[in-house]
Amino acid sequence: MAIIRVSGHLGAGKTTVCKKLSEALGYKNHYTGDIFRQLAEEKGLSIEVFYKQMVNSPELEKEIDNRQEKLMLAEDNLVVQGRIAPFLSWNHSYKKINLFFGVSDEEGARRQLKRKENEGKKLEEMLKLSQERTSEERKRYRILYPHIVDYLDKGAFDIVIDTTFLNEDEVFIETLNKIKPLI
Repeated sequence: MAIIRVSGHLGAGKTTVCKKLSEALGYKNHYTGDIFRQLAEEKGLSIEVFYKQMVNSPELEKEIDNRQEKLMLAEDNLVVQGRIAPFLSWNHSYKKINLFFGVSDEEGARRQLKRKENEGKKLEEMLKLSQERTSEERKRYRILYPHIVDYLDKGAFDIVIDTTFLNEDEVFIETLNKIKPLI
């Protein structure tokens, strides 16, 4: 029984690996980013604009994080992906594994260009948008969660994998090999 809590850089391949990992382990996969994207779509906003608007709506983000935390308290055998997931409180007997996926800024932007919502954007634009989003998230999380100095601090994770020069299969195999001894 374990909960694998995943965070990392934009475009690092977190969603892809989490899907494969949950299938391989027989765990449920929970992706907080889907909630953000659904809310942005409902409001008719791009994800970048939605993230900027969240700066003025901390109660919305807290609600999403609270739902994620409740899920982790109620179930085990989960792969939970979310920026703050590894930092949420832990007061039960399930084993937790905090997993970080890193990627260079340029490669992360290149990968994000493959997403439908980023069609037509140039690499330079995507790189700038990603850097702005990361900067906004850092500011927002410092306000919302004063105990989190930097949500991208690799020292807060049990496993750190740099995906910059790895393909999807290589990332998955490395992740599985590092997680299996811990569950």
